[in-house]
Amino acid sequence: MAYVIDSCFHWIGYHMVQHLLNKGFEVIGVDALEDEKKEALYMFVGRNSCFQHFHTLGEIERYSDRGQIDGIIGVTEGNLHDYPYGQIKIADSIHELQESKDIENIRVPLSYGEWMPRDETYGFPGDHQIVMEDLVESESACYIEDFIKEILEKVTGNTHRTGGKSNDIAARDLAGHLNDHFQRHKHIYMAGNSM
Repeated sequence: MAYVIDSCFHWIGYHMVQHLLNKGFEVIGVDALEDEKKEALYMFVGRNSCFQHFHTLGEIERYSDRGQIDGIIGVTEGNLHDYPYGQIKIADSIHELQESKDIENIRVPLSYGEWMPRDETYGFPGDHQIVMEDLVESESACYIEDFIKEILEKVTGNTHRTGGKSNDIAARDLAGHLNDHFQRHKHIYMAGNSM
C-alpha cells in the first residue's frame, strides 16, 4: 500500500510521512527541495527503502494508472479566512487533488510540534506568532502527532498495522521535548524560517 503526500517536507506533511513509514506503508513524497530545511528533512527519510521522492505531482502520474497508489494527501499553508492554520486535502487521484475536485478538505487545528516554524521563543502556526510555552499549554491547541494519527487512521482504514514504533511522547514533558528538539536541530529550523 502506497500513499502520496504532497508538500511532504512541510512540517505537517513531514509528520504524515514519518507516521506512515513507521506504520510500514510505502510513501511517495512530493515537494520541491527549495530550501535547506526541506533538504535536511529529506536526508532523514531519503534512504528509507519505503520512501520515494518527486519534485512535482506530474512526475508521478504514471503510478496512478497502475493502481499502485491507495490515497493522495495534500498539505497546504494556512490562509486568513477559511483555513488559518493549514488544510489537509484527501483525494483518490492526483488529478482530483490538482483540480480540487471531489476531495475532502480538513481544517488543521491550532497545532504545535517538531519542525513547525519557530524560533527560541515563538511558534508560528499559520500567520500567527505565539509564545511556544503558551501554545503547548493552550487547551485550544493540539500536538500535531495526535491530529495526524487521527487523520491517517481514517485515510488508511487501519488502526492496528504492525511494524511501527509507538510514540510515547505524551507521557513526557512535551514543552521540554519540543525545546530540546529545537536546540538539537536549531540550524535546520532556522534555515526554513523566513523571518
